[in-house]
Amino acid sequence: MKAMVCTSLGKPLELQDLPLPKPSNDGVVLRVEVCGVCHSDLFHARGHIKGTNTPFIPGHEIVGTIYEMGPDVQGFSVGERVIVYPVFTCGICKECVSGLEHLCDKWYPIGWKIEGRGIDGGFAEYVHVPNFRNILKVEGLNPEEVAPLACAGLTALHALYEAQVHPDDLLVLIGVGGLGHMALQLAKNLMNVTVVAVDIDEKKLSLASKLGADYVINSLKEDPVAFVRKVSGRGADAVIDFVNNSETSKIAFQMLGRGGRHVFVGVYGGVLSIPTAFMVGGSFRLIGSFMGTRRHLMELISLYKRGIVKPMVSSKFKLEEANEAFNKLERGEIEGRSILKP
Repeated sequence: MKAMVCTSLGKPLELQDLPLPKPSNDGVVLRVEVCGVCHSDLFHARGHIKGTNTPFIPGHEIVGTIYEMGPDVQGFSVGERVIVYPVFTCGICKECVSGLEHLCDKWYPIGWKIEGRGIDGGFAEYVHVPNFRNILKVEGLNPEEVAPLACAGLTALHALYEAQVHPDDLLVLIGVGGLGHMALQLAKNLMNVTVVAVDIDEKKLSLASKLGADYVINSLKEDPVAFVRKVSGRGADAVIDFVNNSETSKIAFQMLGRGGRHVFVGVYGGVLSIPTAFMVGGSFRLIGSFMGTRRHLMELISLYKRGIVKPMVSSKFKLEEANEAFNKLERGEIEGRSILKP
């Protein structure tokens, strides 16, 4: 099979011919139809995430058809279209059995390798999913639109639940890219909150307006903190930061009204310095939000079927064009989501 492999951090991916994977007893081999291109794929390949190991095949937003199954797989058939839940866990710890498997201490990802953990992902013609419990049926659905649900949608929905927003709340979304545009749709169509979208790209802000944002702010041209305080009279009830560098996290915290929730999602990296006494008086809550659960992914598939959320796929690339996809993503030229089609 052909695959795009990260052999050295910071270097272009290499197109290689590799042996076709064989399924484990509980696993399946998928013929990849679509794989989304995520910032976390880029950051790992560029060496921005501490502990990343090579070689690995990126890609964790995977939709494919079952090519071969292990003998212990139940409830699936060869040829069925499925989506991969990208967080693999032990299945027996307190977090796993209580439905919070994304918080399992023994979790490992698909699509990158970090500190010796992880398996190869979907930037390939075929991918091995070692446990059939990590696949969900999406037969009859558009694979190009469904694939981004596995991370962009999953992470966005979980972050909104962590933000604990209500219809009378003012919610600020910082970054209206692959995740932010999904969160915007869910916030408006599912939770009916007032949304302020903040970005530095006019095209992405235009997309935010089309998707129903109540206000859009270009933070290069206008002070978003002053704007939010003027609109709300007290500050935001919640801010979700899909960028999460030192500058955006500072802005996010300054936007909060008393009792406000600051949800950290992006992995750009940075530091936030906060006066501890100020935390007490404001009764602020700082919340880290990582991916989501299999139940969240099931919910997203249902929401997609009902037209509540629809990933905006703006760019499509062939497998061998993965480096071009990474370069465009790095330059901020992708609106919504981009995908690879082997």
